[in-house]
Amino acid sequence: MNELLKNMLASRNLDYGHNITPIVIDSKLDRGEQIAKYNQMMAMDSNIPNNASSSGAPAIYTTAFMNEINRQLFQIRNFDAVATPVTLGSFGTSQVQMPMLNLEGDVEDYDDYSEGGQSAATLKTAWRDTKEFSKTLMYGYKEQAVMGMAGVDIATEKRSAQAERISIEINKIGFYGVANQNTFGLLTDPNLLPAEDAGKTLKDMTFDEAQALVGVMFNRLRKQSGGILNRDAKMFLMIDLENAEYFATKINLIGITLEDQLKKIYKNLEILPTPEYRSTKGQATWQLIADEVNGVKTVRSLEVTRYNSLGLVQKVSSWAEKVCASFAGAVVYKPMGITSIINI
Repeated sequence: MNELLKNMLASRNLDYGHNITPIVIDSKLDRGEQIAKYNQMMAMDSNIPNNASSSGAPAIYTTAFMNEINRQLFQIRNFDAVATPVTLGSFGTSQVQMPMLNLEGDVEDYDDYSEGGQSAATLKTAWRDTKEFSKTLMYGYKEQAVMGMAGVDIATEKRSAQAERISIEINKIGFYGVANQNTFGLLTDPNLLPAEDAGKTLKDMTFDEAQALVGVMFNRLRKQSGGILNRDAKMFLMIDLENAEYFATKINLIGITLEDQLKKIYKNLEILPTPEYRSTKGQATWQLIADEVNGVKTVRSLEVTRYNSLGLVQKVSSWAEKVCASFAGAVVYKPMGITSIINI
């Protein structure tokens, strides 16, 4: 009887997807004790420490599937490469506040009775509305069987697509913000300093003119920072995709591309072609962003809830999963660390 029960439990083990850590039953226990222990282990297996709560789903959902989801959610997109994440609030928080500390002060000539030369710290708060969104996926019993015959795990693929779409939406909000609410992005933050007009497009410039334009942006950045930034500082040059091709193909008299030439001058410059930097009307914007100014990161990403799974729901012959996320856009914490050029 014990052998029969073992075989039955082994088959259930496969049906429920527990193909990571097998559940072992002690054959010395009687049948009732074995079933009770099996059920207890199933319950424990459904909510593993250090993994997201699965609302009763088997462990494979929170181990194998979540690994793939995390890869999609946390792959480095261009906004994430520039902005430093700060977690504020939780799902359901309608507004978050980002404290912004400004240090100031001066010195004066020494005198025994003077109290001058004092320093001050002022604190202001950037309030941002959160943007909440969700996605739901469904997969059926027959759908899984048919796709399985083709070697495709359709549930995992749909989860991956779901996480990918959330990541894309966060990246988009990070650059543009959200219309008609107090959520801003890297291109729309009210703290940004005024942009300069390029005067003409990159394709109408010579190699030397294009190189000089980036030099103008850097000199402006260095001036804004009070001379703190130098050519070796870590910086990001955000450009649109069309102009990125000119960077890669525009060459000087000795065959060096514009991109290579700029990286020779600015040792830690990273050029990031980004589709959001060209508008639907064809107008391109560039931003030169210092990673940090005097040890303080220039841009903050206001994370609230990047991925919140509401659990797996089993229906008659299908399953449904809904996830939600919440994001509050970007805050330009150090406006002096960014310079912008438009109509390039």
